[in-house]
Amino acid sequence: MLFLQLRRFVMARSVLRGLAASIAVGCVGTLPALHATTITHNFTAVVVEADDFGNGLLAGVISIGDVFTGNLAYDSGLADLQPEEPELAIYSAQPLGVNRLAFSSSTFIYAPSNDEFASAYLSVTHTADLSSFEAEVNGIGTPDFTTEPAINDVLATLYLDDEEGTAFASDDLPLQLQLADFQGPDDRAYLEIVAFDDLTFQLSFRVVANLTQLQTVPEPAAASLLAPLGLALTFYGVRRRQGG
Repeated sequence: MLFLQLRRFVMARSVLRGLAASIAVGCVGTLPALHATTITHNFTAVVVEADDFGNGLLAGVISIGDVFTGNLAYDSGLADLQPEEPELAIYSAQPLGVNRLAFSSSTFIYAPSNDEFASAYLSVTHTADLSSFEAEVNGIGTPDFTTEPAINDVLATLYLDDEEGTAFASDDLPLQLQLADFQGPDDRAYLEIVAFDDLTFQLSFRVVANLTQLQTVPEPAAASLLAPLGLALTFYGVRRRQGG
C-alpha cells in the first residue's frame, strides 16, 4: 500500500509539473551573448545502496561500489513557478530541451529522451538553517540495461542538502555548485534512482550513489566574451610597455 501511495504521488506530481511547465526567459536588449544559457555540472558518484527487492533486476547491472559519471544541465532562464515564496523556488521544464540529468556506469545508462512524457523538475530551498537543491528527471522507457530489458519508468534525482544553510544566498537557480558546500556532518549529496513496475506500481529497485566529485563547467558564451577582452588587455599592456 505504501508503494502504491508513493507511485500515485509521483504520477500526480508529474502531471502538475507538465501543466505548469515554465518558459525560458531571455535577456532583452541588443546584447545577444547575454541571454539565458545552459548551466552544466559534471559529477561522479559511487553506489552505496542497491536493492531490487528480490526480483533480480539489478543482478549484473548495478551493484555496490559501481561508479556513475554524468552531468546535470538546465536553462538558467527558467522561471520560478511560485515567486511569492521567498524560501522555496520551483522550476520545471517539459519537454526536456536542455534540461537533463544523465549518467552511466559500465553496465547502466540513464539518458531520458525528449518525449512527451519526460519532465525535468528542480527546486531550491533557502532558509536560515537549510539550503538545498533538488534536480529530478523522469523519463519513460529511456534507461538502457546492457544485460536486462529496459524498465519503463525510472525516476532519477540529484540531492544536495546543506544543513548549515550557507550553500545558497537565495532561492535562485545555482550557477555554480561545489561538493565542499555539501559535506558537513549532517549534509548529503547523492544520486537516487528508483524504478516502478508498470503493472503493480510497486518499486522495482532503488539505488543510492554518494557524490564524490561535483564541478560546474565554464559557460562557453561567457568564455567567448572574456577571451577577446583578455587579448585586448594583453595587447594594450604590451603597447604601453613598448611606448613607455
